[in-house]
Amino acid sequence: MTLRPAQTWSPSFNDMQPNPSSPFSTPTLQILDIPLNSQEMHYREICGMLKYTQDNTRQVTKDKKKYSRELHVALMRLDVGGGKGRDGRERMRKVAVLRKVVRSHQDYKKNLRACEGVLWRKENELKRALRLQVRENGNADYYEGRNWWFVAGEEESDEEDEEDDEDEENDEDDEDLDMEMEG
Repeated sequence: MTLRPAQTWSPSFNDMQPNPSSPFSTPTLQILDIPLNSQEMHYREICGMLKYTQDNTRQVTKDKKKYSRELHVALMRLDVGGGKGRDGRERMRKVAVLRKVVRSHQDYKKNLRACEGVLWRKENELKRALRLQVRENGNADYYEGRNWWFVAGEEESDEEDEEDDEDEENDEDDEDLDMEMEG
């Protein structure tokens, strides 16, 4: 029995011809990648910062809720057990630390909201300027056909909207908690 060598020859890539009866015979259109101008790049940077502040605000709100609950429990334990003895000092220390953590989360959230307001204003100004610029160039639909604009509301899900509603209710609870913390 003789072994025949395996075929090592294959047609080159340039020699291959498309099959005319193939369902994939129509060439796919290439996506035209137009480089961004400096205003568009600045707009994208602003949108990235805006997304970052929104994500951080959401995360800080979640963390603040968690620490507020822990603080509430620690205050109840301190009221029940008192502040005397070693365990009492531990309870007092935990309450003091949790108060500082909650207050720092409140301050950070307030600062993030202030930054978010400034970024929204800049984003709207840039969007108006870019639309005006393309209208002046005679191509008013330049951005409309592209999925280019940053829309924060579309990226959020319904669950996050419900969380935002809860956040507004919890802001009132936070004021009550502040009164408790000061007292």
